[in-house]
Parts: sequence; C-alpha cells; structure tokens
Amino acid sequence: MAAHLAPGGRVIVSYHPARSQSRIGRWLTRAAAQVSGADWTPEIGDTFTRDAYVAGLIRYHHGFQPGEFARECEAADLALLADEPYGEGYVFAVAERRSQA
Repeated sequence: MAAHLAPGGRVIVSYHPARSQSRIGRWLTRAAAQVSGADWTPEIGDTFTRDAYVAGLIRYHHGFQPGEFARECEAADLALLADEPYGEGYVFAVAERRSQA
C-alpha cells in the first residue's frame, strides 16, 4: 500500500483488536487455508465468525494483537500517526508514507 501513496500521503484504517478465539473458529481458519490450496498461512488473530447482522453469513477477519498494527506500519515504511479505539470493538488508525530523501 505504501508504494501507492505519494510521500507524505496518508491512509486511514479501521480494524478489530484481537479477542479470544473459539476452538471452532481456529479450526475453520486452518481448514480453510488447507482446503483452498492457497499459499496463505493463518496467523494469530485470523478467524471466521458469524455475522451479527446477516443470518447465515460467515465472515473472515484478522484481529490485531496489541502493537501489531504499529509493527505492520513500520515494516511498510509508514509512520503511524494515530491508533485510537473508537466505539465498541473498533480501532481507527492513520499512517503516513515516510518522505523519500
């Protein structure tokens, strides 16, 4: 993503902080990775859950561990400007592409 931002360009991201995962959620995540044949390896925080608003819909999401989003930004050469909880179960973050000298 950083490569598509101009120097000083910003990105706004919302994410879910990690919560404890159910055994079935962890199992479904590993099974989906194996069955799909993709090169994806599930990480801590990857899970499938039932949608709270749409009956029968299963969603995949990644819950970020404390400090994980900041480490992802650092690895992508983005400066984390804000990383704040918003409402119940959401975090909004802003990151900026570092200027290329």
